[in-house]
Parts: sequence; structure tokens; C-alpha cells
Amino acid sequence: MLAMNPRISSRALPRVAWPSACQSVHAGASRSLTSRASAGTTLRPLTGAHSRCASSKPPPLAASRVSRRAYAGCGCRGAKSTTTAYIALGGNLGDRVAEIERACSEMDRRGIKVTRTSSLWETEPMYVTDQDHFLNGVCEVETELEPMALLDVLQSIEKDLGRHKLIDKGPRNIDLDILLYGDEIISNDRLNVPHIGIPEREFVLRPLSELVSVLALYTAAHADQIPLPDSFLPSRLTPLNRGSSSKTTSTTL
Repeated sequence: MLAMNPRISSRALPRVAWPSACQSVHAGASRSLTSRASAGTTLRPLTGAHSRCASSKPPPLAASRVSRRAYAGCGCRGAKSTTTAYIALGGNLGDRVAEIERACSEMDRRGIKVTRTSSLWETEPMYVTDQDHFLNGVCEVETELEPMALLDVLQSIEKDLGRHKLIDKGPRNIDLDILLYGDEIISNDRLNVPHIGIPEREFVLRPLSELVSVLALYTAAHADQIPLPDSFLPSRLTPLNRGSSSKTTSTTL
């Protein structure tokens, strides 16, 4: 059992992958959907999709933090440093899969290269419970932007995709949050990295653990910044079974 906020079910969440329409952007392995019935509520599976995940084995986070690539413009400007970051994706209005894919396409178009994506998980709403179910996932990106500039672009994408924030934690068609940015620790009025909601949100932990090796989530740089409950062992964040069985499990090291 996962030691989570009591409002999040510790049982397997329904999982769906990316639509075939996204193959032109990033070809990837096919994904299956895991469904479950919660107490008094049946979550309807979403089908026919493909993942952008480049590998079933997450690389050590420390080894994938910073890379270098040639600047795409004129050669006189040389090379720019890029940082690996992880962005939470979510929404519960409209065509949820399409909205998330549109957001990923917009990131690509604006120079934030989406390199891998998690599965998508259908979850019950948290905090404000009187609203539709959410679809949540995480994408790994490479960016030359500094953290605050990256935040500005993500918020611009939300606005351009028609997001209107009526109430905090309420219904929205798209939500983009920076979870991790390299090894940096950031705390200001607009941005906290690592994201302060990571420990209590299963809908973030599950997809994030598909892309980031469990131990790397708690490197020396991050361990003291993520207030895990005493009973929450990092080994419980190992990636879930990605097969076609209807029951997913976690592995304790």
C-alpha cells in the first residue's frame, strides 16, 4: 500500500497511453490500458493510443540532467547548454488526451524538446472533489530556457490553449507544472522546484516514476527538499507493471 494523502486511492489507477495521432511527432512503443472499479465509481478506459516513451528502463536522473547540443541556428553562436526537466501534464475538460498532446506539440514548437512521456493515468479529483476525473501524465523535456523563462512559456501555452482558471484546483482543460529542473532547488513566489506537491500526489508519483529511476528522485540535492511521510519509502516508487494485465503492482527493493 502506498502511504499517500488519504484522498488518493492506493489501488491501481486506470492507465492510457498516447493517441496514434501523435506518432508523427514522436514514434513510440504501444501502451495498454489498465482499468479498475473504485468504490461506487467505475472509471471508463480510454483506448487506442501510443506512448512516446523511448525506453522501458528509466535512466539515472543524475546522468540525464544536463547535456549539450549544437545551436540550431548559425554556427557562429556555438553550443548552448540544455537542461533535462520534468513537466506534469493534466486536465479534466474536453478531449483530455488531445489537450495533453496539443500541449506537448506546443512545447516542441516553442523549442522545449519533448524527449519521453509517461503513460496517462485517469484519476479522481483531489482537493476539489466535485468535478470530472482527470487525466495525468509526465513528460521529460530538454530545454535551453532558464527555470523562470520555462515557466513563462508553459503558462503562455496554457493561456493559448484556452485555459481559464475559475477556482484554485478546479476544472481545467490543461495544467502544466515543472516538477524537476536539473538538480536545481528553487523557491520563490512563482516557482518551487522540486514541486512541493510531489509527495502527496499519487497521480504525479506514478507517471514520474516511469521516467525517473526511484533512487534518483531522492539524490542529496533533493532529499531534504521533499517532505516525505515517515512511512513512505523511496523503494515504493518503482515503476508500475506496464503489461496488459488488469492489476498493476509496485516492487519493494
